[in-house]
Amino acid sequence: MNEDLQKSDITSKAHLTGLYTAAFIGTATLIPVIATLASAALYIALPQFPWQKLSAALGGTLLALFVWSLLALSYHRSTAIDRADAYSYNLLLIRLYRLEAWLDILDVDPRLSNKQVFAIGLNEVRTFVGAARRTFVQPSPSWMSAIGYVNLSRLLHRAEEALILIEPVDAVFVDASPEEINLENSTLENKDYYLMTLRRALKRLDPAAAIYLMMQPPLEPPSWQDFSFDPDPNPRPTLDASSQKESEEERKRIKSNESFNAEMRARTMVREVKSSLNRSFDDQWEKLIRVRNHLLRMTILTGLVLYILTEIALISGIQVSTLLSATFFFLIGAAVGLFSRLYEQSQVDTSIDNIRLAVARLMAAPLFSGLAAIGGVLVTQKLATPGSNNPFEVLNVFNILIAATFGLAPNLFFNAIQRQADQYKTNLKKVQTSAY
Repeated sequence: MNEDLQKSDITSKAHLTGLYTAAFIGTATLIPVIATLASAALYIALPQFPWQKLSAALGGTLLALFVWSLLALSYHRSTAIDRADAYSYNLLLIRLYRLEAWLDILDVDPRLSNKQVFAIGLNEVRTFVGAARRTFVQPSPSWMSAIGYVNLSRLLHRAEEALILIEPVDAVFVDASPEEINLENSTLENKDYYLMTLRRALKRLDPAAAIYLMMQPPLEPPSWQDFSFDPDPNPRPTLDASSQKESEEERKRIKSNESFNAEMRARTMVREVKSSLNRSFDDQWEKLIRVRNHLLRMTILTGLVLYILTEIALISGIQVSTLLSATFFFLIGAAVGLFSRLYEQSQVDTSIDNIRLAVARLMAAPLFSGLAAIGGVLVTQKLATPGSNNPFEVLNVFNILIAATFGLAPNLFFNAIQRQADQYKTNLKKVQTSAY
C-alpha cells in the first residue's frame, strides 16, 4: 500500500475491507439452530414421505445452508471497518487525522543542538501513522471480531506517545494533564508512583500551569548549584573582558542545554505514564472483546452439538410425537430465556457496548435456555416415572412449567459473564477520556 495514502482514500476504500469469510463467520451463530428446527419440521410434516429420515436430515441442512448464504451475502458490507464497529472506527479516524495534522506543521525545535533527536521522534511518529494508514484499508476478518480495532488503537497510541517528545510544551501539558484524573480513577498498580511522576514532569515543563493540577508534587531536592560555598582561598587571576564574555556565553550555553535536557527527561516520563494508561485501556478493551468472541464460539459449538444430536435422532427413527413434544419444550424454554434476557438487558448499562456483547448474549440465550428446558423435562420425567421409555410423551401443564423453570437456569451463566464484562467496562470508563 502506498505510504502517501491520502485521507480521502481511507474513507473511500473502507467498504473494500470486508470479507465474505468474515460474513460467513459472523452469521454462523444461528445456522445450526435453523438447520435443527428445519430438519425437525420436515420430519414432522412428512411422516409418510419415502426416505423420510434422510430427506428430513438433508432437507433441513440444505435449507440452512441456503439461508446462511443469503445472510452472508447481505452481511458482507457489515464486516468492513466502517460498519463492523462504526463508533470505534470514527474515533480512531479522528485520532489519525489529529496525528496527520501535527505531522504537517511540526518543525525542529531551535534549542536542539543535535537534530537527530527530533528526526528520531518524527520518524517514529511517521512509522506508526503509516502502519495505521495501511491498517485502515486492509481487508481482514479482525474487523468483524473487533480485535482489529484494538490493534489499530495500539498503533495510534504508540504514535501519540512518540509525539510527546517533539510537540510544543503547551501541547504536552494539554494532552497529559487529564491523565491525572484518569490515574486517580484507574486500577493501575503503582498508580501513586505514576501520579507523582506525572505531576513532577508537568511542573517541570510548565511551572505556571502546574497550579491547575489536583495536587502539587513534592518539592524537588535542591541541586548542588543552589548551595553557596566559601570563596576559594587561592582565587584565579581575573580574566580580561573578552575572556569573561566568552566564559559567560559558555555558562549560558551549558545552562540552556541542562534546561533542555531536563525538559526532555520530563517529556520522557510523561510519555511513560501515558503509555501505561494506554496499555491498560487497550488491554481492558481486548479482554471485553474476547469475552464476546468466546461467547459466540460457545454458542456456535452448542448449536452444532444440538444439530448433530437431532440428526442422529431423526436417522434413528424417533417417534414424531416425541420429536414434536421435545421441540415444543425447546421453544418454551427458548422463549422464556429470551424474554428473561431482554428484561435483564434493560437493567444493564450499555453505554460501552460498541462491540455488541449484549447482542451476543441475546442470541445465545434462546439456545441455552431451550436445551436447559429439554434437559429439565427429561430429568424430571425420568425421576417421576423411572420405567418410562418416552419421557416427552406427557405434554401437560406440569411439564410446561418445568420447561419454563429450567429455561431460566442459563441466566446464572449469563449473569457471571455480565459481572466479568461489567468489571472490564468499569475499568474502561475510568481511562476512556484519555485513550479516546
